[in-house]
Amino acid sequence: MRGRTHSATLTSRGAFTVAGLVALALGATACTPTCQSTCSRYYSVEECDAKPAGIGEADALKACTQVCEAAIVQPGPAPAVNDTRFSGTAPAPPTKSPQITNELEAAAWMDCVWSFETREECNESLDKQYCVQLF
Repeated sequence: MRGRTHSATLTSRGAFTVAGLVALALGATACTPTCQSTCSRYYSVEECDAKPAGIGEADALKACTQVCEAAIVQPGPAPAVNDTRFSGTAPAPPTKSPQITNELEAAAWMDCVWSFETREECNESLDKQYCVQLF
């Protein structure tokens, strides 16, 4: 009988360990940028303050998140190294499509938006078309 009690205690302890590891893994994932957090940074007046053309901030945030989330579930190739649509150091050329079509382009776009240190730097860079506007 004593062995069963001991075994049950180990099993409970193991379950708590597994639950703790799962929570830790989920917590670590929550720290990475998401489409919603990146679009919020892009359009928020308190952050990058990109001015959406002809629509309000809430509608821009919703449309941006939809475009990004549609792309993030599509496998596809990484953008070319010289594709400045995803560059925080050069403006996107007007001849390139503003759309992102796959997970690697979405990730590159998010990296671009989060590459700016300050609100002012982000705002100035987005005004110059440094990270492609998604719609």
